Amino acid sequence: MRSVVDVRTLMVKTSSLGDVVHAMPVARALIGAGHEVDWVVNEEYTGLVALVQGIGRVLPFPRRRLRGPCGWIRFMGELRGWAGNDYDWAIDVQGLLKSALIARAVRPRRLIGLADAREGSRWFYDEVVAVPSPRGHAVDRYLGVLRHLGIPEPAPLDYGLRPGGCKRGPDASGAVWIGLQGGARWPTKLWPEQYWYDLVALARAQNPALRFVVLGGSPMECGLGAGLSSRFPDGVKDCTGFRPWSELVALLGGLVGLVGPDTGPLHLAVACGIPVCALMGPTRPEWTGPYGAGNSTLQAEEIPCVPCLRRTCRYREPMACMKAIRPDVVAAIVLGWAESAG
Repeated sequence: MRSVVDVRTLMVKTSSLGDVVHAMPVARALIGAGHEVDWVVNEEYTGLVALVQGIGRVLPFPRRRLRGPCGWIRFMGELRGWAGNDYDWAIDVQGLLKSALIARAVRPRRLIGLADAREGSRWFYDEVVAVPSPRGHAVDRYLGVLRHLGIPEPAPLDYGLRPGGCKRGPDASGAVWIGLQGGARWPTKLWPEQYWYDLVALARAQNPALRFVVLGGSPMECGLGAGLSSRFPDGVKDCTGFRPWSELVALLGGLVGLVGPDTGPLHLAVACGIPVCALMGPTRPEWTGPYGAGNSTLQAEEIPCVPCLRRTCRYREPMACMKAIRPDVVAAIVLGWAESAG
């Protein structure tokens, strides 16, 4: 019989950024149990997954370059060549038809997936992992894989990222730095732009030594970074623009906190051990909010449509849920981080 240290495991979690981050503790626990773990992920996230301590090969899924059946056939052939044919387990935590096909393509001895998988993917599984009912947080859903396999859940949770930060921010000034992440793919997740200016002004009025760094790479985030750094040249540093994952993780490690909507970089900050303030409107904190203690979640539950789980707002007062999250409340949280940091 093969020992547990001989077990080769392929994880399939291709997207999105937040969900990839939420699956990292499963990979770390498997590695800690002696597994050799490879991971299939969208090619734009390969550099991030490669930073997980102990991870094996990171196999890129070229989602944007696949075109029709011929593209899929070519990719499946490449996948078999990369992976070989010696996986004991393939674990599909994406739960879609494409991820089940990817997992089955490597011909594992056992294919494991979640019970709430969609698009008929469950038909490909040899074993099905029970998920909490009612639905719980994404991290808890994924950790069910460990319970299914009889592997202890990590305590404390370990994402495997080692920022190496010393709470000094993007420069050597020794200032207390707060991250601002303004963008999101869903328009309904966006905080009003003016509120970011109000937040910086309110916080710095009470603590002029505070410094803010603006992160992100979208046109909206780059515009916000340019605007804030122009308005507050001594208090805001514009670090927007795309950068290597290793650089972003190191930058996050130098912050004392980060403010942003329910989006991937916010969850990445949590994985780096940084407290966050999540500005949540259309999504459910119990499903996709910041995981673990030490974080803050703000949501206007008094708005009747919250959470709508929609990308477009249909309420009579557009974006009322995000407008109801007041900058002074966020500023109080930020000032608390600064006080704790000394």
